Amino acid sequence: MSVPLYILCPACAAGLRRVTAAGVAADVPCIASFEPEPSLFALVHALKYDGMHELAPWFGAFLAASLRRFGPKPVAGSLLVPVPLHPTREAERGFNQSALLAAAVGRYLGLPVDTRLLLRVRATRSQARLDIADRQTNVENAFRRAGPLPAGARILLVDDVVTSGSTAGAALAALGCDPARAAILCLCHAGRDTDPRSTAAAGVCVRSPIASSLRPSASEGRCTSAS
Repeated sequence: MSVPLYILCPACAAGLRRVTAAGVAADVPCIASFEPEPSLFALVHALKYDGMHELAPWFGAFLAASLRRFGPKPVAGSLLVPVPLHPTREAERGFNQSALLAAAVGRYLGLPVDTRLLLRVRATRSQARLDIADRQTNVENAFRRAGPLPAGARILLVDDVVTSGSTAGAALAALGCDPARAAILCLCHAGRDTDPRSTAAAGVCVRSPIASSLRPSASEGRCTSAS
């Protein structure tokens, strides 16, 4: 699986550090790709707020590599479920970044993605500046499962950045899945006091367009560009 750092200039690429082990959030395994860094948060900001959709397949290559390295074995039989936005927020933004990431991972690993299984039925405030208690209250009853869980499926909840785990926990609770058959897949598992918006570095150099330059590689961890 390719990990195409060539999307960035060398100086900015050097600011991204890969994780070395899976963590835990919301009492389930949390599989992340990157350590929390200002340069990473700047890229996430570019995806979410600047409309740089081409970052999703690039991020997807890293997520897929992390899932293969740290995720459940076998990966086959897993179902990717993106954390949904409230319909009003998604209409304003024009897309759900978690759904774009899930779709990219699904393409790389041949896994199904279900964007309709989990719904966000209540609009919530941003979690970034809330304390842990307020975060849990903020997302309480914010999600609803829209149908039955596929029999025997392992649920992989996909989000961009996980901080306290309150959002993921509320989403998993709404899904009602067995914690032993669930995990979170995210770009970064940051500290609960981290505000990615305030720590994003300005001036990260992204080489664009890039979506067409991605391809899977047989050797995980090697940068590979299409010829």
